[in-house]
Amino acid sequence: MKAKIIFLVATMLVGTFGSEASPQTPKPSVLKWPKTNKNLSLGVMYGNICASDELNIHAWGLNMQIYGFYFDCLIKPRNHSNDVAIDKWKETEAVSYHFGYQIPIIEYIRIIPVIGHSSVKKGITDGSNWTVTNNGISNAFDVKQKNAGFDYGGVLVLNYSCFCLYGAYTKHNQFYGGVGLEYRF
Repeated sequence: MKAKIIFLVATMLVGTFGSEASPQTPKPSVLKWPKTNKNLSLGVMYGNICASDELNIHAWGLNMQIYGFYFDCLIKPRNHSNDVAIDKWKETEAVSYHFGYQIPIIEYIRIIPVIGHSSVKKGITDGSNWTVTNNGISNAFDVKQKNAGFDYGGVLVLNYSCFCLYGAYTKHNQFYGGVGLEYRF
């Protein structure tokens, strides 16, 4: 019985990999990297982080995709974190990042399931409570409201020539989008 199984597996392997020796037989698509994933794409994104009624922060970010692996990051820093004035400011800070791998539908349309993390903090920056570090003055930030957690969703990529249009929807970020350039290898 073991000999029959080994013979069947060997026959399938020879049939699969041995077909590359014949110039008339096309290579199996399983052995090739998908053509639409052989690229480098860089883009700019804009959208909401942790979109809710009380914590709706607009942020800018960047995305990158190389060989189908995708990463994006949106960030909105505090405005007065290094301010030298002695005052108090109501501020927000937000960070969101996602990772994924693209699934080509056709050459010009791709879907990227993503997972990541989103965090929004709303509070008071206190200019009278500061410390000095190697980066200069750092004002204290008293968090009054926070929304953070695991984030998941998807990104739709529409590609024309070397231009990409991104539209994304995730649990915390709701809708956000961007544009980018793609370079094929």
